[in-house]
Amino acid sequence: MAFIEELNTLAGLTNHGDRGKGFEKFLSALLRDEGFFVTPSPPCSPHLQVDLFARRGRTNFLVEAKWLGRPLSKAQIVNVMERVRRVPKDVFACVFSMSGYQAGAVREAYSDRNLEIILFNELEIRRIATGDLSFESLLDDKRNALRASADMWFYDPITEAHPPRRLRSGSDVIHVGKQARNWQLCLESDIESLFCNECLDFSRQYRGPVFSLRMYVGLGTIPELRRFMRVARRELGLANEGSFAIHQGAAGWFGFGAENFIRAVKARRSRYAELNWDRYHHSEELGYVDRIETGGLFGLSLRQSTGRGNNLHTCEVEILLPGLPVDMEGIKRFCDLTRHREEATLEIVNETPVKGLHFTPRIGVEPVATIVSRSNREKWVSGLIIKNPFYRKADPPIKPESLDQPFWLLREQEILLCTLRSWHRVGDRMQRYELVLAQGCWIAGYATFWIVCDWSEKTVQ
Repeated sequence: MAFIEELNTLAGLTNHGDRGKGFEKFLSALLRDEGFFVTPSPPCSPHLQVDLFARRGRTNFLVEAKWLGRPLSKAQIVNVMERVRRVPKDVFACVFSMSGYQAGAVREAYSDRNLEIILFNELEIRRIATGDLSFESLLDDKRNALRASADMWFYDPITEAHPPRRLRSGSDVIHVGKQARNWQLCLESDIESLFCNECLDFSRQYRGPVFSLRMYVGLGTIPELRRFMRVARRELGLANEGSFAIHQGAAGWFGFGAENFIRAVKARRSRYAELNWDRYHHSEELGYVDRIETGGLFGLSLRQSTGRGNNLHTCEVEILLPGLPVDMEGIKRFCDLTRHREEATLEIVNETPVKGLHFTPRIGVEPVATIVSRSNREKWVSGLIIKNPFYRKADPPIKPESLDQPFWLLREQEILLCTLRSWHRVGDRMQRYELVLAQGCWIAGYATFWIVCDWSEKTVQ
């Protein structure tokens, strides 16, 4: 279960005792996901109970988990301060409250300059759970504010200098007729390919060398994969608009979103029930690609054994960057938290790996399904699944300049997942859809495409 889903489940509990214990376990898992070692009910302070103790490197703090029916009072903060006075001076306290704080409680928390009491509110806890905020960065900001100005600072999304602009407010969903699906099966997909719903070209205004960071990660289980994806999103600044593909033999499943990717990996048995084959290859190929908000691409490829259990192996990560970033801290933390900093290799790619292709004249296509996005509480058709007009053609119109360009592989795919240049309303169908352009690149061993369609003429009701 994703952290935010677990938090929402706890919010539905009516028994305060069960909710409180569940919140402690939730925070313990969340902090472990951030790379901390966590001890429940530690014997840090005689005669005073402590919920959790977290440590990583030289950072050590007590954790108080509060989910009450009312805001925390000044007296409750005083109790936390008493606990901190009885532990070594390098230990501070973090209070996580889903029910807020009274004004007097906040003032009390920064009243003693010899103690560090850091407060987290519901909004911050939820943003950490979704991966929108890094706990480590938020903690640093709060500690700096407390030390520099003796003030308790809380995150405010309204005052963000440059909030990310996104059309989508969630993962895209595939609609086949009236049925909504999180992934689509293709029975003729002989290549390890992947279709993105956003532009691949991250270096349009940059003509310098591109850097490729590669590393192999020892992921063995689905919980480890989930944690890895959260760390990647948080530390690398992924756009959370990724696409995925899973291949078994000549069959492939395609979809969008990190959570849907995890669900599809877990749902191996139900996916194979669709195939109903007599035998399967001993492992299936998994791929995921997402954009980096500040520029670049993140690619992940790995394998899942098809025997008992859901064992993962052979995990490769590739990060493509438009030049060497001035600030490498996020990448360093990503490598450190995945414990593979020493194995990472950085190479220079002389030219952008993303290649472009324009269809002139445009090619008419036949949709078999729609891709639906939610934006500003409305649903829009943002893409199509089409019959591949190049499928197994002896002389397809796709003729790249070299085999480094992956476009020639498109003829091995029965269907193509495309983005619409102009979105239209759900339920509308245009009389003609056409292929306009495509971009393609290799990343983490996957042939990755962004294919754009457009529509013309009147709507068919």
